[in-house]
Amino acid sequence: MHSNRQLTLPMDQEEQSQEETRLTVSAYGHAFQVPRDFTDQQINQIASRFSVFTVEKRHAWRVYGDRRAPRGSPLRYNSIEASVETARRIKSVNPDVKVLMYWNSAIHYNMYECETAVERSSWLMPANFHPGHGSGLYDYRNADFRQWWVNCAVDAVLGSGGMLDGVFVDAAPKVTWQGRGMLTEWNLMVGELSSRIGEQRLVMYNGFHMPGNNRVSRIIAGPDQLAHAHLYCESFGRAVDTGRPHITLEYLTFLQEAFNQNPSKMLFGHGPNSQSKFSYIYGCFLMVAPRAGAHFLANSGYRITQGLLTAH
Repeated sequence: MHSNRQLTLPMDQEEQSQEETRLTVSAYGHAFQVPRDFTDQQINQIASRFSVFTVEKRHAWRVYGDRRAPRGSPLRYNSIEASVETARRIKSVNPDVKVLMYWNSAIHYNMYECETAVERSSWLMPANFHPGHGSGLYDYRNADFRQWWVNCAVDAVLGSGGMLDGVFVDAAPKVTWQGRGMLTEWNLMVGELSSRIGEQRLVMYNGFHMPGNNRVSRIIAGPDQLAHAHLYCESFGRAVDTGRPHITLEYLTFLQEAFNQNPSKMLFGHGPNSQSKFSYIYGCFLMVAPRAGAHFLANSGYRITQGLLTAH
């Protein structure tokens, strides 16, 4: 994906150069396949198309999981091993691809080996705290949980033998279900995670989510969180596809201001792969994409067969 964008320069610089500055947008990949692994052909496509790729939870559980493990055990999935071994397959084709492990910051999915240590009675909110999440929500008031969460991600990356290049931190907006103040703890956790795995590795978070009433001033997991990790805007397509141009403009302005304050951060946008919507949403993304580190993902779901490998 490439685009040319004219930048507005200060007058003294503008006099020196009137040429357009080229904006390069890379394709971002994020997928899983169940119960089996990606095919060799799919691995080759991933390795050739994406500079950054996230292995989603529960990927290929029949290959990497332990079917002898008790039901309800995360060892039936072994999602850390699945992430590492999938990264190994990708890097055997193209060692330059940065492969990230998925790691949820709000929901206990019980699919990662280290989750055998979760103390359900004290680390999780009551089952009826938020309808629809029977898996359980992590209790951010618990310091033991917070340290375990960081340690698990750090150990997975540093123990991967160089196969994992970082972590995709999902669901930051859901942390606020326990109160917006809990994002302060999230900031500390993700800051420690980034520091311990090193600046050469990536930590990306899913944020900049607008609430249902589309009030941009209430964006959840916004600039404060961007200071600690690169940004994946899963809600980008929904935010700009409202049919209300003033909301779209306000959202894009707010997003651009956040990146002006954090110029070292990368932006990963997300939208549908349907031709009728892709061009408009991608065009909005180009308005705010940073010159360095712009990535875009278009799909209709996170299974490998749901549009990820479609040419755009």
